[in-house]
Amino acid sequence: MPRMGRKPKGGIVERGEHLCLVSSFSLWAWHNEYQLPFEDGIGGLCMATAISVIVREVMTKSLITVKKSDKVSEAIQLMTKNDVGSVVVTENGKPVGILTERDILKRVCPEKLCTRNVTAGEIMSRPLVHIEADAGLGQASSLMTLKDVRRLLVVDKGKIVGIVTQKDIMRGSLETFMSLASI
Repeated sequence: MPRMGRKPKGGIVERGEHLCLVSSFSLWAWHNEYQLPFEDGIGGLCMATAISVIVREVMTKSLITVKKSDKVSEAIQLMTKNDVGSVVVTENGKPVGILTERDILKRVCPEKLCTRNVTAGEIMSRPLVHIEADAGLGQASSLMTLKDVRRLLVVDKGKIVGIVTQKDIMRGSLETFMSLASI
């Protein structure tokens, strides 16, 4: 059953012989809802079938990790080698934070410490923000906005299975809307 309260404003849906256009963001923001009712602007009611893309489909599965006691210089080497903007920080094999490019720039280099003896645990972001692997991209985007983060750890049955970034969400959304455009 779709949630009521605000009507979608985007996407492409059929209404009999008419094609209804509604705003893609509004459809996307309805997460995993499949049938979305809205007024078509000519006195009728349309039912929109939202295309659902879930986090699992766009996440990066291989996580790069460092120990909380590792030097930031080691984390930088790993990030550079693997062409990633963050590493998950672990303690006793369990994730406890995330170290991002921004953490390094804001917390280390301005103070002229520039990584020599600074540990990942000293400057990592915490707490970790995570999302279920079967959550919709709209939910992931909303959570990122709410928590003011650009990356979410992805969990499935309580186990971390990947990471999803703003870039992943943009890529997944673009692919979805490009396929809609070809209809």
